[in-house]
Amino acid sequence: MGDDAHSFGADGHRLLKWYNGESEFGSAWKEGDIIGVAANLHEGNKSFSFSVNGNWESPNGLAFENVKADLPWISPGLTS
Repeated sequence: MGDDAHSFGADGHRLLKWYNGESEFGSAWKEGDIIGVAANLHEGNKSFSFSVNGNWESPNGLAFENVKADLPWISPGLTS
């Protein structure tokens, strides 16, 4: 996920996010952590955010903004 201009990904092991390339993002995820994902799908400023154990503050929080995605084609995927 995130390898092109049509997908988004975040990795709490490598502390990176991907959208048509990679950049630094987030805190380290550990076994037992609860990862939250929020998608703002309102017109104008679609965005994706991530939390760790309920904390949406930096270095987590807003990961992608001004997302250009046609609804309803948003399909979340998770791996461990």
